[in-house]
Amino acid sequence: PNAAHVPYGLPCLRELLRFLISLINSKNSEAMVSMGLNLITIGLESGVDYISSYQTLMAYVKDDLLKNLYHLISIERLPIYSSVLRVLFLLFESQRAHLKLQLEFIFSKLMGIIMSESNKISQEQREMTIDFLLQMLRIP
Repeated sequence: PNAAHVPYGLPCLRELLRFLISLINSKNSEAMVSMGLNLITIGLESGVDYISSYQTLMAYVKDDLLKNLYHLISIERLPIYSSVLRVLFLLFESQRAHLKLQLEFIFSKLMGIIMSESNKISQEQREMTIDFLLQMLRIP
């Protein structure tokens, strides 16, 4: 009887995270990426503080998740860009001590967006990026 009430463990959580990360691959359709970002946001809002307690989850975050987010920063679609910034904020707000190298790469890419003279980057995208950086600077 008690076996039926055993919660899903770390292997299930690891597989769910792996699946969600696969959804936000920049090669996927915009709808898949958007859904993946929304689901990751929900997951991070619920449990981002616990990720660093599990080395296997942290490895997925450091490597695959942040690599995909880094590539998505270049997407010109504002809803996706906004979602990417939200996920990055949730991660870096809680786990910045574990993600120093990744934070540096992301900040470099964002500074490039702000300073770019390309017509592909909209004023709204620049403003969102500046707002994100200001939010990050407000974190104690």
